[in-house]
Amino acid sequence: MRRVPFAPIRRWLCASDFVVGDPVRIRSLQEIVATLDSKGCLDGLPFMPEMVKFCGMGGTVFRCVDKVYDYGGKKDLRRIRDTVLLAGVRCDGSAHDGCQTGCLVLWKTAWLASADAPITSSTGPVEPNRLAPALRPDALNQRAKLDGTDAVERSYLCQFTEIVNASTEMSPWDPRQDLRPFIVGNVTALAFGVAMLTRLFNTVQRFRGGMGFPPAQMNLGAVAQTQELDLQPGERVRVAQAEKIFATLNRSGKNRGLWFDREMLKHCGQEYQVLRRVDKIIDDASCRMIRLKTPCIVLDGVDSSGEYLRFCAQHDYPFWREAWLERAELQNLGELSAIDRLTVPTQPLGLRNDAQRSLA
Repeated sequence: MRRVPFAPIRRWLCASDFVVGDPVRIRSLQEIVATLDSKGCLDGLPFMPEMVKFCGMGGTVFRCVDKVYDYGGKKDLRRIRDTVLLAGVRCDGSAHDGCQTGCLVLWKTAWLASADAPITSSTGPVEPNRLAPALRPDALNQRAKLDGTDAVERSYLCQFTEIVNASTEMSPWDPRQDLRPFIVGNVTALAFGVAMLTRLFNTVQRFRGGMGFPPAQMNLGAVAQTQELDLQPGERVRVAQAEKIFATLNRSGKNRGLWFDREMLKHCGQEYQVLRRVDKIIDDASCRMIRLKTPCIVLDGVDSSGEYLRFCAQHDYPFWREAWLERAELQNLGELSAIDRLTVPTQPLGLRNDAQRSLA
C-alpha cells in the first residue's frame, strides 16, 4: 500500500512523508550540519560520525519509524517522528571504539531528499571547528573529560543512548501506533491481519489463564546450560529446536543474562550463516562499553521484525548463545554413509580454553 490519498487521514495518523520503497538521496554534510543544534542533534537525535560517509549517496526507505523501544530506561515504546531507516545502512561502530551492536541508523527526514529533487550546490568543505560536537574528532572524549574518567570508563554518545531525548512518551492505548506501520508500508495487509489476530488471541488467553502463541514452555527452575563452539564468521549453523533451547534457560528465561525472545522461535530448525561474534557493546543505560563475559553470535539475515512489539521497526540484531546453535555441517553428517563420514573434516566440540574466555 502506498500513500494515503486523503490528507486528513495522514494528519490524524501523523504518518511519515515517506513510505517504504521510496528512493531518496542523503543530503550533503553541509546541509545536514545546518539542521543540527549545538549538541549535534536534530530533535534530540544525534547525527553520528559513522553517517558522514553516506552523505550525498542514494538509498531506499526500508522502514518508516514511528516508535522506538527504550532498552536503557523504562523498557517501553516511545514516539519518534519524521524518522526512517534506509536499506542496508547499519552503524559499524567505527567512531565508537568498535561497538558490535550493529544498529540500523536512524535518519531524520530533514536529512533526506527525494531522489529526483535538485541537488543543492555545495558550499565547500566544512571546517572541523564548525562541525557540530557529535562530528568532531574529539567527540567521544568529551564526556570523559567532563567526568574525569579514563578511556576504559569513557561515556559514549550515540543514537540509542540518546533515544529518550529524541522521543516522547506514548500512550499504549493510542490505536494510531498500530495503523501507521501499515499505512506507510512497513507491514503487508496479510502480516498486519495475522499480527492483530495473534494479539487478540493472546489477550484472551492471558485473561483465561491459557497458553499464548507462540507457545513457550520453559523449564522453570532449571540452571542455565552453556556450550561454547567457538563459531566464526561464515560458518553455517542451524538454530536448535525450541525444546533444546528451553532446556538451557533459567527461571527467568535467560542464559547467562541473555533473554531468549519469543520472536526468535520462528528461526528454530532453520540454517543461517554466522555474521560475527559479539563481545563488546555500548550499554544504552550507562552509556559505557560492556565487554561480554560470554560472547554472543549474530546471524546473517536475522533481525527482529517487531510483530510482538506493536510493529516496532528498529530491526535490531538478536543475540544468540552458542548453546542455542548447532554446526550445520555436523548435523548433516548423519545423512552421509559411514565411508563418506571418514572423509569429512570435523571440528571437535567443547569448551574453549581460559585465555579465550577471559573477557570481563
